[in-house]
Amino acid sequence: MSGRLLTLGLLLAAVLPHAQADETPRSALQKAMERRFVRAATMIQAQQITELGGGTLQLKVEINTKGHQRSTVLKPLSFQGVISFDDRRQWITLLPDERKAMVQPSPTSFRAPVRERMGLVDRNYELSFERGAEVANRKTLVILARPRAQEMPRRRFFVDEETFLVLRIEVMPRTNEVERLLDTMKIEFEPGNGRRNLAPDLQGFQIERMEPPKSASPERIRAAVGFTPRKLTNLPAGFVLTDLQLVGEKELVMVAYRLTDGLSNVTVYQFSPPKRGEGGPRPMPGGTVASDGTRILVVGDAPSTVRRLIQEIFVQPAQNRP
Repeated sequence: MSGRLLTLGLLLAAVLPHAQADETPRSALQKAMERRFVRAATMIQAQQITELGGGTLQLKVEINTKGHQRSTVLKPLSFQGVISFDDRRQWITLLPDERKAMVQPSPTSFRAPVRERMGLVDRNYELSFERGAEVANRKTLVILARPRAQEMPRRRFFVDEETFLVLRIEVMPRTNEVERLLDTMKIEFEPGNGRRNLAPDLQGFQIERMEPPKSASPERIRAAVGFTPRKLTNLPAGFVLTDLQLVGEKELVMVAYRLTDGLSNVTVYQFSPPKRGEGGPRPMPGGTVASDGTRILVVGDAPSTVRRLIQEIFVQPAQNRP
C-alpha cells in the first residue's frame, strides 16, 4: 500500500505546477504585485492602452535588480522610439523627435500600498489556481480572480514561477471573450548582479518638470481650486477612495480621486477649465460637465460600464446621489 501511495504522490507532483506546493494563489499574486525584480531581464511585450482611444503598444521592456524599468516603444510607428523610465521615485518620458524629456513622480508614489490592495482583493475577489501554462517559454502560475461584483470581469494572471514577474494578463467579460491587456512574446534574463544602469541620457533634451501630486484635505483643496471635493459613498463594484490629491500646474489645477478595488485602478479628475482670456492649456479632452460646472474625466482600467457608473456619481447633483 505504501508503495502505491508513493507512486500516486510522484504522479501528482508531475502534474501539479511545482510552485503551487509552496504558494497559494494569494501569496503568488501578492509577490507579483510587489514587483520585486529579483533578476534583470529584457522583454518584448504587447500592452493594451485603455485611454487615448485605445490600441496596442509593442514595447521593449528592460528591468534591473534595483527595481528600475525602462520601456521603449517599437510599434506603432507614430510612437516609435518614445522611452519611459521609472526608478520608483520619478518617471521620465523621452520624446526623441521633439528632443523633450518630461519628468514627473513615479506612479508608485500615489498607488495604494500592496497590503492595502490585497485587503481589497480579499473582499472583492475569489482567487484560485488554474492549470499552468508557458508564456515566452517560461513556466507560469495561472491565477484566476473571480469578482464578486457582476460589473467587473474575471482576470487571469500568468506569473513566472521563478521570478513572479507578470508575463500575461487576460480579462474575461461575462461573455466568453478573452482580452489580453499584457502579453510577453520574448524574455531574456541577464547574467551577473543585474544592476545595469537603465536611466536615459538627458543631454540635449529640453527638460520639463511636472509638479508632483500632493495629498490634501478637502479644506485645502477648496482653497486651491475654488470648489469643494465630492464626498464619496457607495462607489460601485467594491471600489474605494485611497487618496485625494491636487495635481497640475498653476494654469490648471485639478483634484485627483484615486480609486481601486484591489486589482483595477481608476482616477477621477475634477477641474474648472480656464476662463477665456486667461491663457493656459485647454481642458483635458473627454471631460464631462458636472452639475456644478466643473469638468469630470474618468480614466483607468476598469470596464467602461463601471467608469460610467463612477462618472455619474460625480456628474449628478450631490443631493441626488445615492
